[in-house]
Amino acid sequence: MCSAQHFTAHESPLQLLVVCPRGERLETVRSLTRSWARPTQIHWTADPGDALRRARDEPLVLAIVDARLDRACGHTLTRSLAHNRADMDVLRFDEAATLTSQGQPSAWLWAELPRAIQWWVQRHQAPGAAFTYQ
Repeated sequence: MCSAQHFTAHESPLQLLVVCPRGERLETVRSLTRSWARPTQIHWTADPGDALRRARDEPLVLAIVDARLDRACGHTLTRSLAHNRADMDVLRFDEAATLTSQGQPSAWLWAELPRAIQWWVQRHQAPGAAFTYQ
């Protein structure tokens, strides 16, 4: 489980956005963030337009994007999130590629979500520029 000891309870909640078709990743993200000392508010949407609006209107620190949904709009969602919110980190996830799959695999697989979140927390502890990991 990842540690977020650098967060203090009196700070405002960290706001994360999960963009996936049916909210199927929400419980995993919730369980990964439950142990953090700083409260976390998790938003979900399946609509790329809503994701962009939330990124513009809400103080999000991390977006977790289902690459299959992003492929439907030509990877423009990931690029737009990163471009419009340079201070927000964007992680894209996909299923493992198979010989019959047509799309390119993402750098992160859904099975790696716990490790990716832990990596993000460790990176968040050391201040630096936001990133898009594709």
